[in-house]
Amino acid sequence: MSIPIEEPSDEEYKIVKDFLQPKSTIFAKLLKVQDEVRRAGSVTSGALVWKSPKADEYFKNQKARAVQIVSEEQRANFFNMMTKIGDYFQEKEKLIPPPSKRMNFDVLDLCMAPGGYNRFAQVCAISLPTGEGGLEIHLPNWQENHRLKVKLLNLTMLSAELGFPTLASQDHPSTSKFSNHIPYAGRQFDLVFCDGHVLPTNEPEEDSTSEIRRLADAQMVMALQRIKSAGTIVVLLHQVYNPRVLRLLKVFDNISQINLFKPPFCHAKRTSFYLVAKNVDPLHEVARRLVRDMRNSWRVRTANAFGLEIPGDPIELNDGEEKMEDIMQSFGGRLITLAEPVWKIQTEAMEKAFLGAKN
Repeated sequence: MSIPIEEPSDEEYKIVKDFLQPKSTIFAKLLKVQDEVRRAGSVTSGALVWKSPKADEYFKNQKARAVQIVSEEQRANFFNMMTKIGDYFQEKEKLIPPPSKRMNFDVLDLCMAPGGYNRFAQVCAISLPTGEGGLEIHLPNWQENHRLKVKLLNLTMLSAELGFPTLASQDHPSTSKFSNHIPYAGRQFDLVFCDGHVLPTNEPEEDSTSEIRRLADAQMVMALQRIKSAGTIVVLLHQVYNPRVLRLLKVFDNISQINLFKPPFCHAKRTSFYLVAKNVDPLHEVARRLVRDMRNSWRVRTANAFGLEIPGDPIELNDGEEKMEDIMQSFGGRLITLAEPVWKIQTEAMEKAFLGAKN
C-alpha cells in the first residue's frame, strides 16, 4: 500500500465519515461537537473564525503563543509541558526500560527542543537551530550532559539522508541551504521520537502545508532508517480520520504493534495525538515502500518549494495505492477500537471548554 503525495480529497473524507459515523457513537458525537465549534469560514479581514467565541479566543491565543515563545517564563512553561507529556508517556507506555536494563538502550529524538523527553536514557538528537526558527533547548547544562548528543540541523534539508544528494544543482541559488551530512550514520536506535512540528505563523495556513509535509516526510524516512528491529517509533499526528493519516496507521499496523495515545491534558482539545508503534520491522516490504513514498514526497515538495528541477525519470508515487473504500472495509473496525479513546478525550474536552458542558 502506498501513501499518495496529494492531499486527501473531499470524497475520501466522506467515505471515511460515512463508514465511521453509524458504527461509532463516539465518533458521531465528536463530529457533532466539532461542527458546533469549528471554523465558520473567512471574514472580511481574511482571518478564520470559529462558531464558538470561546474556541475562537482559545485557538487565537494558542497560535500567538506558538508563534512567539520568547520570554523565559514561556520557554519554561513549554519545557514543563513537554516534560509532563514525557512522564505520562513513560507511565502509560513504558517506552524506556528500568535503570537496570537501560545501559545499552539508545534513543533518537528527531526534533528535540525544548527537550522534555530526554531525561531517562542515552539520547542522540537533532534540533533546528534557533537562527532558523527553532526553539531553544531548555535542558539545564545540556551541552555538558554526557548522555545527550545534539546536532543542530534542519532535518528537511538533509538531501543525502533523504535519498537525493544531487537534488539541488551546484549553480542553483538555494544549493547552500542543503546538506549532504548524514547524522548518526551507521547508528541504530531502540526508540525514535518523531514529534516535530512547524511553528504556526501569521501567514494563511494553506501556505504552510508543504513545509509541514516536508518535515513529516523527513522524520519518517530517518526514523525507519535508524530504528532497530523490534524498536519503537513514536509519531505526533493530527486528526485520526484524515485519510492520509489512516493510510499511515494501516501501514504501521502491518509492520508493528500500534496504539494511539492522547494525553488528557495539553493535547486534549486539539486533533493531535501520538502513534506508538512497538516491535517495528523496518525490513518489511511495507516499511520499505513507506520509506520510498516518503522520500519521493519530500523530493517533489522540496523541488516545488525551491524551484528545483527533478532529475531522472519521474517515479510513480501512487503505485499500488489502495482505494479508501477498501481501506475502511479492511481496517475500519480496527481503527474504531484504536481511536475511540482519543475521540472521547477530545470530545469531552471541547464540550467542557467551548460549550459549557460539565463532564
